[in-house]
Amino acid sequence: MQTSTISIIPVNDPPVVDLDTTDAPGLFGETSTFTEGSAGSPISSTNADITDVDNTDLSGCVITLMNPLDLSAESLLSTANQNFISVTYNPSTHQLFLSGVASRANYVNLIESVNYVNSRENPTTTPRTINVQCTDNSGSNTATSNIATSTMNIQATNDAPVIYLSGLNAANSDYSTTFTEGSSGSFITDVDLLLTDIDSPNFNSCTIDFTNPLPGDSLVVNSQFTGVFANYNPTSRDLTLTGTASIQTYSTILSSIQFFSAEQDINETPRVLNIQCFDDGNLGSNIATTTINVNEVNDPPVLDLNGPLPGNTASTFTEDSTPVTINPLAQVSDVDSATMNYCVAVLAATPDGALETLGASTPLGGVVSTYNAVTRTLTMTGNAAIATYN
Repeated sequence: MQTSTISIIPVNDPPVVDLDTTDAPGLFGETSTFTEGSAGSPISSTNADITDVDNTDLSGCVITLMNPLDLSAESLLSTANQNFISVTYNPSTHQLFLSGVASRANYVNLIESVNYVNSRENPTTTPRTINVQCTDNSGSNTATSNIATSTMNIQATNDAPVIYLSGLNAANSDYSTTFTEGSSGSFITDVDLLLTDIDSPNFNSCTIDFTNPLPGDSLVVNSQFTGVFANYNPTSRDLTLTGTASIQTYSTILSSIQFFSAEQDINETPRVLNIQCFDDGNLGSNIATTTINVNEVNDPPVLDLNGPLPGNTASTFTEDSTPVTINPLAQVSDVDSATMNYCVAVLAATPDGALETLGASTPLGGVVSTYNAVTRTLTMTGNAAIATYN
C-alpha cells in the first residue's frame, strides 16, 4: 500500500469591510446624505462590520474622499475614542489614515464615527464617493480588504441674502446719514451699498419700513425700466419693491432712494428705516437700519405789507391832517418762530426833508421804537410775539 502526503499551505485571507450589513449579500457600501450647514454626516451605518476568517486584528485602514469638488471646504473627521488607533487626516489628498494594531471591533467603532463635512455655503451637489479599505495584521504577509464605497449625497439649502447698507468696510450692516431742512433729499444707503446672496442671482422683493414718519416726510425712488415695481404707501410712508430681477438691479434701485421732507419747521427727531430683501426663494435677509438725522434750518420771517389783499399797498396823506397809518393790513409770519426781535422801516424818499418822519405806537408788549432823522430809519426792538409786531 502506498501513502500520499498532502501538504496544507495556509493563505492569508483578506478582511472584508461592509459599511452596512443589513444590505443584501454582496453589497458592502452605504448611501448617506449631507445637508448644507449641518455638523456632518456619517459615512457608514451603525451596522458596519469587518470580518476576517484568519485574523482578529487589523493594522490600519485608509478612507479616501475620491471627488472633493469643493476642495478645502470638504474633510473627513472622526469623533470616537481611538482605542490606541492613530488617526491622521491629509487635507491635500483628502485621506483619513487609521493605523495601529487593534481589534476589528475597535476599527469598526472608529469607522462608524467618521463623518463627511463640507463648510461651503453653496456646495456642489454632485454625490461624493468615499472609499474604505483596511489591512489585516498578519506580519509580513498582510492582506488588503475589498474597497467598500460610501456614496454621500449633497443636499444644498437656500442661504439668506445679506445687506450691507454701508459696504463691507463698515462696522455693521447699518447706515447713518443727515437731512438738512430745505435740501433736495438724502440717500438712504451709502455709495458702497452691497447686496449679496451666495446661492441666488436674483431678488424677488425688498421692503423699506418707515418706522417713525412725521408730517412732510416722504421717500422718493426711481425704478423705471427695471422690471421692478415700486409701491409707495403715502400714509405709512413704507416702500415695497417687487419683481424678480438681478441683485445688481435691486442694488441700483436701493441706491436711488432718497428721504425728503417738505416741512419748513421740521421736527429734528431722527428718522429710522428698516430695510430687508428677499431672494428668489422668498428667504429674507438680515434687517439693516438706516438712521436719518435731521437738521432744522431757521427760516426767515415773511413780511406782507398788503396782508390778505392782492397787489401792492398804498396810503394817502393829506396836508395838515393827522398822521396816517401806512400799512394797516401788514402781516408778518414765521413758520418756525413765534416771536421776533426787531423790525426796521426806512423812509426812502423825503422831498420835504426833516418835516417828514415815521413813528410807531410804542411801547407795546415789550416793543419800543426809535426814529433816526438822519437815516430816516424807524427801529422797533424787543423780543415779543409776532402778533405784537403786526
